[in-house]
Parts: sequence; structure tokens; C-alpha cells
Amino acid sequence: MEQIASPDKPAYVCYAIVIVVGLWVAFAKVSKLMVVSPDRWSFLLTWMVFISYAAVPVALFWLLDFTSALHDTSLFAALLVAIGYRQILAGDVKGASVPGQFSALWNPFETWANQVRDRIVAKNIVRSNRSNESLQSILARDPKHVEDLAALAYRKTEDQTQLDSLDKDLATINGSAKPTEISSEAFEANKARRKVARCLRSIRVANPDDYGNDLYQAKLIGFVDYWWLLGNAASYLFLLYGILFILFLLAAVGFLFAKPDNLLAYYSWRFQKVNATERDHFRTYQFFSARIREAASEKRTSVETIEPLLHLLRYRDVDRKLAENILALVLEFRRPTGQVVPMLIDSLRTENADVRLRIHETLQALRQLAFNERPPDEELSKWVPSKNESAADVERRVDQYRAWWYSISANPGPSPSSSP
Repeated sequence: MEQIASPDKPAYVCYAIVIVVGLWVAFAKVSKLMVVSPDRWSFLLTWMVFISYAAVPVALFWLLDFTSALHDTSLFAALLVAIGYRQILAGDVKGASVPGQFSALWNPFETWANQVRDRIVAKNIVRSNRSNESLQSILARDPKHVEDLAALAYRKTEDQTQLDSLDKDLATINGSAKPTEISSEAFEANKARRKVARCLRSIRVANPDDYGNDLYQAKLIGFVDYWWLLGNAASYLFLLYGILFILFLLAAVGFLFAKPDNLLAYYSWRFQKVNATERDHFRTYQFFSARIREAASEKRTSVETIEPLLHLLRYRDVDRKLAENILALVLEFRRPTGQVVPMLIDSLRTENADVRLRIHETLQALRQLAFNERPPDEELSKWVPSKNESAADVERRVDQYRAWWYSISANPGPSPSSSP
């Protein structure tokens, strides 16, 4: 996968592509899976399967990046995962393999989706029967409609055998004797209902895919009844509501993402991402640079911008490159970020001796570059942090740095050096 040349785009762009294309693929998958259920989108279970299918490529894209099989800023990789995630999970795509235990989850997932499909088919049959019952009730209410329906059945039935069968069945219904247990009115209503059912069966045999349109064109049912009972109106309405909800959700996510605090959280994540590309590291560095400059131009503190990164220096297993990037940011903007010096001093308590050494070197550089109005402490300057130092030794150095910083902050003086 790494050999594929691809435009390096911001991660949020690639994730957006995976989401949008994944939604389209999920829609096609669900439509194919439940093709025999016309009302599939009016069931909650269908939407659960759809959301699950749409979530798989996003999770897979993150997993492949986490395992360094690809970069989450690769545009081509985003398209490949969004469209071909089934092949990737099956191990058919070289260079984009996932751990076996994750691939093994795909078969149970598809088994569940097929079980849902079967339940939707059963539910759809029940709903279809109910719609047919409602349609028969509507047609049987008016004797004129019963006559017109019979005429339509004769007109649509071209097979002579079917015509003979229709003649015989209607004659049997007309000639049936009234049971003594029911009233004449109820008996006539029952006869009309039986005639309607028999005529509808003939019409459906003649035109199984679009018999509803025949009824509508013959003015046996109105537009509302046609679309609600035979035109899958409920399914289309739920599909429309679902699309509008997804669009609203995507717009809301985009709006929230653009908020300054959320952008800061996003770029803080990108800053500490070890396997990010050099171009992505550069984009992230530029974001923090712009935020610090903006705060300085508006006479605001930039502590909230860089504070999330400084906390990472306290982690024992912090990546060396990440620590260097954080400290380089502090040095480049030494004057606007002067308020972070106390946090740097506290970070000397880290268990990582290498990072402690780099923090010490950064503090010494800050003393010379930004605060050289005070002579350096020679003992502190010669200190070389090591992994054999005790906690008491480190605390003594922290106190020395605090004493220096207190003298600086209590009696600030002009500095001849500052970052542009």
C-alpha cells in the first residue's frame, strides 16, 4: 500500500471521503441484500444494518492506519478502503492486510445481516398482506368498483384457461347460498369481498409488477391509496427522512469540527501521531504556529494552545521525535509562549531521562535566547540529567529552575531577542 503514489491530503478530508463513499456503498449493499423487500427502508432493523455497513470502512481505515498498513492522509487509500473493504477483510488486497482476529469478525457480521434480511422479508410479507386486506376493503365498499374491477380483470386476462377459471369462480361466488347465521347485508359484503379478491388475483397474474398502476388508471383507487398501499410510499418517506437526517448529521459534524476548540483538539491529535507523513506534520506545525501568532498579535496568552502538547512530555514512553517537535515549537515562539516555562519546569519530573535532558536543554536555550538579561546559574547549566538520578535530585533541580523563573517573572526586563 505504501508503494501507491497518492495525494497527501489532511486526515479529515480522507475520513470524510471514507464516510461519504462508505454511505453510498452501504446503501447499494443493503438495497441488494434486501431486494425482495420493497418496504425495506421503513424498518428500523434495515437502518441498523445500513449504519453498520457504513461504519465498517471507517473503522477499517483507522485500523489499517493504526497498524501502519497505510496512512490516513492517503487519498487513494481512503477510496480503496471505502469501496473495497470486503476484499481487504478477506485478505485479497496485498499490502492492506488486517489482523486475523478482525477478519474473522466479518463472517459473523454478514451472518447477522442475513438474519436481519430474513426477518425483514417476513415482516414485509405481513405488511404486504395487511396492505392487500386494506385494498380489498376499499374496492369492496362500492358495488360500482366491484363491477369495474371485474371488467378490468377480464380485460387484462388474455389466457383462455385463466378466463374460464375466472368465469367459473365468479359464477360460484354469485350462486352461493346465504347462510342462516349472517344477515343479508353481511353476506352481500362478503360476496363483494370474495369477488374483489378473485379479480385482484387475476390482475396480479396478468401484470405482477405494476398491477397497482392498472387500478389507478382505471380510477378504482385514488392517488394516495395507490402510493400508500401499492407504491411503497412509507419506504420512500423513511428513506427521505433518513437521507435528510444523515445530511443534517454530516453538516452538524462539519460545523462542530470547525469550532476553534475542536480544531485544536484535532491538530493536537495530529501533532502526537508518530506515523503521520512529513507533509501532515508540516500542516500540523503550521496550524500551531498560526494560533500562537494570532494570540500574540491580539495580546492573548497562548498557553491554552500549547498546553495539551506539554502534558505529553510527562509520559515516560513519549516518542523522542514528538518531544523534539514540542520543544522546537516552544523555542521558535519563545516570546509568545514564555508563559509555558513553569510547565516545562514541572515536566522535568518525567521518568524519561532522555526527554528530561531535552527539556533541560530547552530551558537553557530559553534563558539565553529570551531571558538573557539574567546571568545563567552555572551549576544548573552544567547539570546533565541521567536515568540514575533520584527523585530528590530532580526535585532540587526543579526548585533551582523555579527560583530562576520567579526572579524573572517578578522583575521582568526588556529582552533583545524575540521570535518574529
